[in-house]
Amino acid sequence: MMRKTTVCPWYTENWYDEDLEYALENAGIPLTDENMKKLKEACAGIFDDKSERNKKLENRAREIFGE
Repeated sequence: MMRKTTVCPWYTENWYDEDLEYALENAGIPLTDENMKKLKEACAGIFDDKSERNKKLENRAREIFGE
């Protein structure tokens, strides 16, 4: 079977400054412009490793279609 390549994602995520604000507040770290910038820079690429997500997709396929 030939794989079909799509140009449009079937799922996307969007992260907003509010998410960083929430993370800082929950961690008890002061919400400042400097801390926001530092956290945003440190989180760039944090979700690039998709191996865990790909394994979840594989496991879900097995649940639905069997081993």
